[in-house]
Amino acid sequence: MEEAVLRFGDGGILQSEHIAAILQARDAYETPEQAEGSLHEERDRTERQRVERALRDSGSKAGAARLLGMSRNGLRKMMTRLGLD
Repeated sequence: MEEAVLRFGDGGILQSEHIAAILQARDAYETPEQAEGSLHEERDRTERQRVERALRDSGSKAGAARLLGMSRNGLRKMMTRLGLD
């Protein structure tokens, strides 16, 4: 509440949208304990989804590597790291 008064209470009336804006801003910066995994885990999930989609769409590892803009060997290493081999 104090933050809302400092940010928006410039002599006017503090509105509910002022408080909502502060709460939304805070939600964008979750603490590590609140987040659904670390940044590395989020990156791995995203990479896994993109690799699986590329494999499905292309039908081969070579085609998937082309779609992803990487070498076949790079894709193989990524798949091993992501547990997709």
